[in-house]
Amino acid sequence: MTHRIIIGEDFPHYTNDDLRQFYCNAKATYGRCLGHTKAEMNKEAYEHYAYELTNRETDVPTAEEVDEYGQFNGQGSW
Repeated sequence: MTHRIIIGEDFPHYTNDDLRQFYCNAKATYGRCLGHTKAEMNKEAYEHYAYELTNRETDVPTAEEVDEYGQFNGQGSW
């Protein structure tokens, strides 16, 4: 399955739960990948998701939630 980063103009189409999962996936991938470019792209992705969640006045997932729910290369990661 191929995944893509969800970009800003797509955000209105996703629920807070979707964005929280995308954040977890991007941050989990960032922390476990070997390539510098992949790490940087996932860092940028999870920062965008965090910004949108904050704008929606929704909690950004904790490190514990990322460990529990984040999927390496899951939807929303690069």
